[in-house]
Amino acid sequence: MVLPAAAPIDHLEQSRRLLMLLAKSLIVWLVFAVISVLNGIVREGLLVEAVGRKAALPISGILLAVLLFVVTLATIRFLGPRRASDAWLIGTFWLITTLAFELLFGHFVLGHTLDQLLAAFDPANGNLWTLVLVTTLTAPFLAGKTRSLF
Repeated sequence: MVLPAAAPIDHLEQSRRLLMLLAKSLIVWLVFAVISVLNGIVREGLLVEAVGRKAALPISGILLAVLLFVVTLATIRFLGPRRASDAWLIGTFWLITTLAFELLFGHFVLGHTLDQLLAAFDPANGNLWTLVLVTTLTAPFLAGKTRSLF
């Protein structure tokens, strides 16, 4: 019994597709960055004064997670994941980029200590940053499933 020959793998085409996927992911991540800054401005300028810091932090975290998911849902076709693994790659890229930015910018530009930076990961103080990170990771997969892309 002779098996049919497998289709040749076009490594150059795969590399181009991966590069385009990551480039588009970076564009959407930059939109996330703008939304995150605006969310922080609204939190500090309006929410803290209106409801106090203790309530403003979780409201802001939930709002940001929802906004990031909505943007992902709106841009998932632009991003173009063909498989669930593509969506997880996008989410992982966004998560790593977000963590790198937060830690490097927070430390080297804002001068925060590691303890100050890690405090954002403690939901006991009302900060739901962990929810935002989980949303960042999972949103491409959930949006792709919602849009029936894979």
